[in-house]
Amino acid sequence: KPEPIEYAKKDVTWNMASTEYVKDVLQSLEAKILAYDPRVIQVGYLDYSQGSGSRSIVNSLGMDVQDADEMQYIVASVVVKEEEEVKDASLVEVVYDFEKYDLDSFVSRVCDKALNKLKATPIPSCTCPVIFEKDTMTSLFAAFTGLFNGELMYKGISPLKDKFNEQIFSEQITIIDNPKNTDCLSIANFDDEGCPTSSKTLVDHGKYVMMLHDTRSANRMHTKSTGNGFKSGYASSVSVQPMNCYIVPGNDSFEDLCTKIKDGFVVQNLAGLHAGLDFVSTNFSLQCSGFWVKDGKRDKNVTLVTVANNFLNMMKHVISVGNDLDWSYHQVVSPSIAFEECTISGE
Repeated sequence: KPEPIEYAKKDVTWNMASTEYVKDVLQSLEAKILAYDPRVIQVGYLDYSQGSGSRSIVNSLGMDVQDADEMQYIVASVVVKEEEEVKDASLVEVVYDFEKYDLDSFVSRVCDKALNKLKATPIPSCTCPVIFEKDTMTSLFAAFTGLFNGELMYKGISPLKDKFNEQIFSEQITIIDNPKNTDCLSIANFDDEGCPTSSKTLVDHGKYVMMLHDTRSANRMHTKSTGNGFKSGYASSVSVQPMNCYIVPGNDSFEDLCTKIKDGFVVQNLAGLHAGLDFVSTNFSLQCSGFWVKDGKRDKNVTLVTVANNFLNMMKHVISVGNDLDWSYHQVVSPSIAFEECTISGE
């Protein structure tokens, strides 16, 4: 007999834009981007998408559950040039209501993202405090969410297989997985096996307290599914996957993090993420770019360096967790985090 499902519902009203309105917005957006700075030479592309979908599971055992989602978002890519140097950047933004949306803020963020890449140079190799800005920390964290995968735990692949109820991270780190989190773009009241979803604390102030399961991994480990059996596509098989999984934000602003590290490096872009990390050992060495912080303030743009550390070890040595958690379109997310040290390989 199916378990009863308690339904969570997003308290959001989407104001879906008409075709003509979208056309006007994109034309205005292009004009604003090109007028933002003389170094902006081209709008690489503009895109708007909207859509809705639903899913249901019905069977002869009494299962009859439904979910629905909708969304709209804009994307812009900007190309900038100074002397002979050319850089680009893009930004994706979920928009609930274009009539209330701050288009000028979007323009400044995507343009500044590209402009801040100009005049970047390598720095000498060093070991120093590092801030992973929220987008790069989100990417790194997402690459290691398999640490809490019950199937990998059963197979002995997860580095946390013998560390249940142990202190694995700094006390500042709490990790929650909650498919019903209404702050997120998508919610799921049940997984793709029909099991109810719920909020689960995976790491509680640094202590590893829970893993994620679908029915198969749960049966193998003599427990119950956590409602994390999802498909990556309609025709794919069910596997253990996090949904709306996040590192709980702290109290410090990004500027506060810079002040706390005083002199160090801020990682804003990562490349070669899956080729440059080892999931079993959690070692990583990734090409990156960002900027140097001097006396707590932004100093110079940095590029063509690599950042290296061991993820499990790094997460034990946290200076501070930022307050800038931003779900946007993500299902795994982290705020910016300042760490005691990483190895930077440059000149």
